[in-house]
Amino acid sequence: MEIIYAAPPITTPDSARITLESRLEGRITINGQQAKASSNVKIGDELVVRFGQRLVTVKVENLQENTRKEDAAGMYTVLKDERINQE
Repeated sequence: MEIIYAAPPITTPDSARITLESRLEGRITINGQQAKASSNVKIGDELVVRFGQRLVTVKVENLQENTRKEDAAGMYTVLKDERINQE
């Protein structure tokens, strides 16, 4: 399963990839490696996601092609949720 990230309308596939990668840069790692738009996620992977001044580490427990919003929380386990200081 690929990482999905909402981005503004883009005119070409290359510009879409560049825009998505610039938005992901430094925000998501998968098993300690920087995530890219083409990164695949597998069951058991650990993702670290930066949300502003928070770092959230999750373990992927389940993957489905289609799921409802209500079921999404059961697809991962939060391992850590910590605040970081930006200076």
